[in-house]
Amino acid sequence: MRLPEQEGGGSPAKTGTPSANSHTCFAQLKSRPVNDPRAQKALAVHTFWWVQGTNGQRIISGGPSGPSGANQHLNVWVNPNLFQGPDTPNAHLVFIAGPSSSVCAQVDSMISGGNSFPNGTFVYDPIWGPNSNTAARYFGGVGGFNPTNSLRFREV
Repeated sequence: MRLPEQEGGGSPAKTGTPSANSHTCFAQLKSRPVNDPRAQKALAVHTFWWVQGTNGQRIISGGPSGPSGANQHLNVWVNPNLFQGPDTPNAHLVFIAGPSSSVCAQVDSMISGGNSFPNGTFVYDPIWGPNSNTAARYFGGVGGFNPTNSLRFREV
């Protein structure tokens, strides 16, 4: 999976949470420890996006399809249920763009890209990628954001 090499807007992590009722858009890169005890020994993190576009808030997250094994693929989910599952807005904030109406087109592109991601196409590799962090970096590029300056993505 080739990632776009774009430089984008945004700023280093800030504290605070945009209002869910805001008429502006935002993209927040979030991280949390991985659920795999083996990867936890390496201090691996899982990264994902919490975004608010023109049609509401979503979690954009990638991960393996199906049960553990050699036949897993990288899949992406765009979830409007913000507190369903382990990826929530309460996770550690790494990077933020917005809140501003000036990032709405970029955020909407991220959501559209997540909805049209070709699930089942890329063989998932938890160590070398593509994996969930590859997906997070990819969607940052789709939105024109460059979060790699704020977080050293670990492909674990």
